[in-house]
Amino acid sequence: MSEKKSQIRRRPLFSLMVVGGSVAISEFAMPMMMNQDEAFAAATIPPPADVRKPPVDAICEKSGLCSRILEAAPADASNKTKPQLLDVVTVDYTGWQAADGKMFDSSVVRGKPATFALRNLIKGWQEGVGLMTVGETRRMWIPEDLAYRGTAGRPSGMLVFDVTLRSIKAGPPVPQAPDDVASPPANAVTDSRGVKSVTVTAAPEGAPRPAPKGGKASISFACWSEDGTLVDASILRGGPQVVATDGTFVIAPQISNMAEGETVRVWVPNKVAFTSAPPNSAPRGLLVFEIKLLKVEQ
Repeated sequence: MSEKKSQIRRRPLFSLMVVGGSVAISEFAMPMMMNQDEAFAAATIPPPADVRKPPVDAICEKSGLCSRILEAAPADASNKTKPQLLDVVTVDYTGWQAADGKMFDSSVVRGKPATFALRNLIKGWQEGVGLMTVGETRRMWIPEDLAYRGTAGRPSGMLVFDVTLRSIKAGPPVPQAPDDVASPPANAVTDSRGVKSVTVTAAPEGAPRPAPKGGKASISFACWSEDGTLVDASILRGGPQVVATDGTFVIAPQISNMAEGETVRVWVPNKVAFTSAPPNSAPRGLLVFEIKLLKVEQ
């Protein structure tokens, strides 16, 4: 996937970062062929007859994703596991724009399966590949809201992919969104910014607390959009993270009031998470964090 002549570019769907006192979302997506050479262009795979819209036998999900199985996984396949968000998948695929049938990428043309961390792909792929088992080939019609959302320089409109799942490498368990992800409970404490929080697990009596100014704490955390989609987590960043209690992390004020062993759930309004208009790929509505303070750092 790093051949110089094909100049593949990656953009992840979203990864939570701390920038200027707010949460910034950097877009991710699947690789896209840029400046394709003549050999690639000459090997273009024609679009399927149903590229413009899903046929009547396609199965459509609530999200708007539609798909149908072109080739089922072998009947004797012993592994019926479906990929989870934190797994790494190896696939063969070809993608077309539905509007004009133009092919914009294909591992088949390159002659080599592609390997991706599923969490780094556009939302339509996360959902669609998550329906598959190893050995299966599936055609997916991905609406623009689950693809590039009109981002300039990217494939536009509904996208159609033929995907064959070759293998799955299991990742860590996906942090599950809490039941109240979309609605803070009545006993939530509200700060001056409109950020709400509740204590999920209290700290042991006498547990150390970080200094409000200049303090640091090691935390584990997960963050979801209000529809329960995982946005970011310490497990995606390699493990616990050390943060400053007076830093720019949007939930730093909540962390400064915690003690070792305490777990807090926090609901951050979109207008607080972003100091300016969020990018097209940013989650809408509340961002919901669950943070555990593991250790006060000296």
